[in-house]
Amino acid sequence: MPEPRRRLLQAFAATAAVAAWPARQPQAFARHGRIEPAEPVPDLTVLRDDGARLPLERQLRGRITALHFMFTGCTSTCPIQGATFARVQALLGPQRAERLQLLSVSVDALGDDPASLARWRAALSAGPRWRAAVPIAAHGTRLLDWASAGGRSGADVHATQVLLIDERARLVFRSVDLPDARQVADLLVSLEASSRG
Repeated sequence: MPEPRRRLLQAFAATAAVAAWPARQPQAFARHGRIEPAEPVPDLTVLRDDGARLPLERQLRGRITALHFMFTGCTSTCPIQGATFARVQALLGPQRAERLQLLSVSVDALGDDPASLARWRAALSAGPRWRAAVPIAAHGTRLLDWASAGGRSGADVHATQVLLIDERARLVFRSVDLPDARQVADLLVSLEASSRG
């Protein structure tokens, strides 16, 4: 099958899958699937890997974002999640819409800083579309608490879902734990296409 036709069929399948996603299903860690109504991200400040300090909402607004949680000293699930995002980056390629972005957010506000995040990105060959950030210490785990919808234990920082954020900086979808890179890439492309109407 010619490549353009195969891509068109994949995009159609992903769009159909988005429409069929169940909303707000309970799961052990947190619900997964479509979020209705969409939930605005909390008002907090992050430090980005390039040293920029900015509101999280500003980093997200105007882009379709796949966001996951990690910390640079993690040796359990975070390397797997980083490898997944590296594969998503490769699947999207340079030709995809500039409005798509990947965001790795550290849950270690006291241990991670722009320099450690930059090293982490470099080790994964992250391109300009893939940023890393950490909430300022005063905001601690507020983002993780919000993202988990109250479904995590106080000590658990290994959230393994990917959050899909729309161009208005609202959570619209939670993946299953440790999703496949192809699923994440297809979700991003599908959301970007639907946002164009």
